[in-house]
Amino acid sequence: MNGHASLLPFPGLAWGPYPQRRTVAGDPDRWTRLRRRAGGWLMLGRQLAGPWERQADRHFARAVLARARGHESCSKDELDSRLRGLRALLSRDGLQPAHLAAVLGLLVEYCRRTLDTTPFDTQLVAVRVLLRNRLAEVATGEGKTLAAGLAAAVAALAGIPVHVVTANDYLVERDRTMLRPLFDALGLPSAQVLPADAPAQRRAAYRSPIVYATARELAFDYLRDRLLLDRGEPELMAHLRGLSGQTDDAGGPLMQGLCMAILDEADSVLLDEACTPLVLSRPCSHPAPAQEYRQAHAIARQLWINRDFRLDPVYRQATLTAAGRRRVRETAQAQQHATIHARHREALVATALAALHHYRRDRDYLVIDGAITMIDQPTGRLAHGRVWSRGLQQMIELGEGLDPGPGTETAAQITYQQFFARYLRLCGMSGSLREARVELSCVYRQTVTPVPPRLPCRRRHLGQLVLDDAAGKWMAAARIAARASHCGRATLIAVDSVAHARQLSALLTRRGVRHQLLDALAHAEEAQIIARAGRSGVVTVATNMAGRGTDIVLDDAALACGARSRWCASSTVSGASTARCSGAALARASRAR
Repeated sequence: MNGHASLLPFPGLAWGPYPQRRTVAGDPDRWTRLRRRAGGWLMLGRQLAGPWERQADRHFARAVLARARGHESCSKDELDSRLRGLRALLSRDGLQPAHLAAVLGLLVEYCRRTLDTTPFDTQLVAVRVLLRNRLAEVATGEGKTLAAGLAAAVAALAGIPVHVVTANDYLVERDRTMLRPLFDALGLPSAQVLPADAPAQRRAAYRSPIVYATARELAFDYLRDRLLLDRGEPELMAHLRGLSGQTDDAGGPLMQGLCMAILDEADSVLLDEACTPLVLSRPCSHPAPAQEYRQAHAIARQLWINRDFRLDPVYRQATLTAAGRRRVRETAQAQQHATIHARHREALVATALAALHHYRRDRDYLVIDGAITMIDQPTGRLAHGRVWSRGLQQMIELGEGLDPGPGTETAAQITYQQFFARYLRLCGMSGSLREARVELSCVYRQTVTPVPPRLPCRRRHLGQLVLDDAAGKWMAAARIAARASHCGRATLIAVDSVAHARQLSALLTRRGVRHQLLDALAHAEEAQIIARAGRSGVVTVATNMAGRGTDIVLDDAALACGARSRWCASSTVSGASTARCSGAALARASRAR
């Protein structure tokens, strides 16, 4: 194996049965952190001082499109024959620039025949950036889905198993379905991993060269594999058994390792949710009796905020004061609950206080068929099968008048920052990466490369309107939406919870505004709602489940209204009890609307 091909990670003799980057556990020491930061600034300097690289990107895109024109007259058999030859070169030499231009030229022709589309030069530049293990800043609407698919196809043709990471489950299905004709034509089986998939389905999916999944599904499957491998046979024995063909597909690891990941909306995963702990739970070996949960919940309802306990809204925790601990002890003795260990009782009461004051129905969870179903905050979607640990789930169930279920304990945990650092090849895209390029360089050793838009941006931001209270905010939003709908424009209103979506929907209904509602309860109709959202005069109220990566296609009438209108291209309406606008500021905001 030559030096270039050795850079292609895949399960086998060179990389082992479960390839991944071996990371050092724990926080690095002070000097290591300083070296990383210094290296990050050096990488940033190299990134900013490279106009010649942008020129090279343009030359690369033109070379790819020129090669693609040479394949237009080829028959399917001729295309397949050329593909087999280039695939052999990739396996032998790796992802060399000369091979990339040739392969992408062929893939452009495959796209034209299977997807009825031709990639733009900016999409080809993005593919080049991804295959160089970098992060590409690609603006919204520039075609990140096709760019990620092309990069995944090139890597898979070279023999690298690829995980394409999308923002939510809807996009997992949509993107894989959209690009499946291309992958099938290239002889690359593709698969998807969804929350409802059983272990056998997941294991079969991960055997495909290209797998679409969310970051959460990948991270939890990795945790399950680590639990299995840590208590199973040594890795060397598993490797020898795999080489001899004695595989155990029924009980072996789900994944084939962490070879390559392509992140869509990379800043959301690598920064916004980087340090959120992902906890894999299992039933407690010694669960607390249901009566203990009930007793702690009853005591918590009798305590006063700031006197008996204090709340931490950042970590969603409650801490008992000295007076609160004394009140808990006295209440437990008066109600003959003193049989519980004092420290254990105080911990349960603190958990009950957190459930009562930090977690809200229709914002953090829904009650469906007499059971608590979590709402995943970053995506706004229902998280079926997931529960809170350490008694929090039971306290929320009691708060809703339900019987508490069995307790759970932590089996394993990881963060996205720890998980994605283990991939041997990591790249991704987003529309807002440059402002975080230093942090991405220091933490992940990743360089951000801006990809210029294909056409000049015509979006106008009309500023922010701040009102006295929430009621005024919703009335202003409904008024603006009614005016936009009357003009024939397609309008999207983003809210942060199911409760707020329902509140605004009721206001729009009273005003007679035609609208549709997309929240966690409308998951089954999501595709139809998004398809209608671009129609002229339609108002769509959506939580963040229809956020990142979701395209709304405007019809001709909506486009015509947008071209004629001079107002409300993009604006923000906020309500705050302490923020006030002067008369001049309100007048300017009114004129902007």
